[in-house]
Amino acid sequence: MRHTSMAQTLGPDVPFAMIAASEVYSLSISKTEGLTLAFRRSIGIRITEEPERVEREVVEIN
Repeated sequence: MRHTSMAQTLGPDVPFAMIAASEVYSLSISKTEGLTLAFRRSIGIRITEEPERVEREVVEIN
C-alpha cells in the first residue's frame, strides 16, 4: 500500500502510474520500451477553456 500513500502525498495534480517489476523486466519487450510505456501512461494533460464574455448595448432594432 506504499504506492497509494505516495500518490496521495503527491496530490491530484501530479500524474502517478504504478508499475510492477515484471513489466520492466518482461521478456517480450525491452526495459527501455517498458519504461517508455509507463511514462506515457503517467503523463497527464489538462485542457481548460475560459469562456469569453462580450457585453454590448443594443442601440437600434429594425
